[in-house]
Amino acid sequence: MQQMIGVFRKGHFAIDVVKVAACAIMFTHGVHRYLYGEIGPLGDVLAQIGFPFAQVQANLVNAAETFGTVLIALGVFVRSLCAVMILIFVTGIVIFHWQAGFFIVGPGEGGWEFSALLICCFAAVALDYWPSRHAD
Repeated sequence: MQQMIGVFRKGHFAIDVVKVAACAIMFTHGVHRYLYGEIGPLGDVLAQIGFPFAQVQANLVNAAETFGTVLIALGVFVRSLCAVMILIFVTGIVIFHWQAGFFIVGPGEGGWEFSALLICCFAAVALDYWPSRHAD
């Protein structure tokens, strides 16, 4: 059985580059929220939409984006944490980005294209960590 824990695994370099890049982007996003006090405002928006325990959920989202991505990058709880990240992005698309259209910049503004790309990245990483039924 191949080693499944680690940043760069033998025979998985390409997908591990995608893993590290997606995690670094989301880690930076989460750290920015911590440094600039943006978790509370996210919780306020979630509360306005009707999410229960909105401030707790905002803190959990930010924890996933910062600490969860570090664990994914290290190869720990990858499938579960990728599923959490995908859920966060899908929810973000539905709540914030869908009405703005597809494009982030250019033909539109604030759309969901980047979230879709991150969903694909985290889905690919999760699938790469799926146990194989075939011997290597």
